[in-house]
Amino acid sequence: MDSKLLGSNIAWLSRYEIIHETLRLFYNQFKRPGQFDKATEERLDNLLKLEGNKVVYTCTSEEVKSRLKELGRLIYNILTILPVSADTRYQTLQRVFHEHFKVDENKTVIARENAEVPAQSVQSPHDTDCNYRNKDGNKVKGYSINVTESCDDKGLNLIGNVDVRKVSISDVEFLQDDINKVQEIFPDKTESAHMDGAYHSPDNQAFCESNHINLYLHAIQGPRGRFEFNLTEGEDLTVLDTCTNKQLTVVKAKNKKGNDTWRIKIDKAYRYFTLKDIDTYLIRKKIDETPV
Repeated sequence: MDSKLLGSNIAWLSRYEIIHETLRLFYNQFKRPGQFDKATEERLDNLLKLEGNKVVYTCTSEEVKSRLKELGRLIYNILTILPVSADTRYQTLQRVFHEHFKVDENKTVIARENAEVPAQSVQSPHDTDCNYRNKDGNKVKGYSINVTESCDDKGLNLIGNVDVRKVSISDVEFLQDDINKVQEIFPDKTESAHMDGAYHSPDNQAFCESNHINLYLHAIQGPRGRFEFNLTEGEDLTVLDTCTNKQLTVVKAKNKKGNDTWRIKIDKAYRYFTLKDIDTYLIRKKIDETPV
């Protein structure tokens, strides 16, 4: 199993351009005599007579911010006046408004800070399923394609499933659904599953274990830790500090949620470990010990 990012063939739009183009498409479809009051119609005609990219190119940053606020007020008025519609253009306009603006208790429309706009926000009104993702510095607007293939040394290997989702979906979300789907296609039961560490999660580990599938992760995310763990069946934990090569004194305790934790002391500070930390170490160790 592996995934690939697929870019959507849409223009990379700035925040202003997304809002401007969304409103323009909506207005072109819904504009008809008597639909809006004269003042609103004149303001819409004036704001939308230029394409969004030309506004960004010809205006200063302050002018763009001013226009952005005005677009927000106009969209709010439109959504207040018009009845709710199932039309795609209306739904997109409503979604874009809530992603980029908020309304305070005085009914004042305020543009959200850039950090408040979610990664799952509309990237283009021409392709509203398309999301944004920054994966290891690779910025993509589009989709994530997950491919599951058989790997039987004695048989013909085939792609059993291709799963296309929004690019913001993590690889973790694919594993269980896609193993179940290929199990409907392939006649033999899945014995082993091979993939990289991006698919790792405690839930996925438990899923494979309950279905008697050997999960082989070929890598795992995150840096190698400083400590080595050994947990016995009685849940007695020993911890080795790889920097000093010394065994550390471990104290078992409960956290606020009642879950088991283990505590060590480094210099004058305490360090706590959960079962998840220990499991991650053991998985990383298993990966290191797996022959190519």
